[in-house]
Amino acid sequence: KRCWGRYFTKELPLRNHRKSTDLNDTVILQQLEIQQETDDDLETSLEGSQDDYEGNTDAARALMRVKQKLDGYEEGEMRSIHGQVQQLIQDAIDPERLCQMFPGWGAWL
Repeated sequence: KRCWGRYFTKELPLRNHRKSTDLNDTVILQQLEIQQETDDDLETSLEGSQDDYEGNTDAARALMRVKQKLDGYEEGEMRSIHGQVQQLIQDAIDPERLCQMFPGWGAWL
């Protein structure tokens, strides 16, 4: 089995040391590799349980999303560090997200 922590900390080169074209190619290849490994693991480890399959697929999707965020991708496009910070600030002050995160916000809006 693949250790995801090791994958994120050791196998991903630092973003600042890659060209953006190399990054795009690397991300696409890594996504394909992860998807293939996930599919292979799911096929061999599942014993007819649809709930397990859906859970593993959701977990793989969540890990892929975390990887994209770590690489600076948001909604399919590469963001600069400044762009990432701006997006985080906008997400943090968005009333729609606040009310989803904590029900108590709804009473004050």
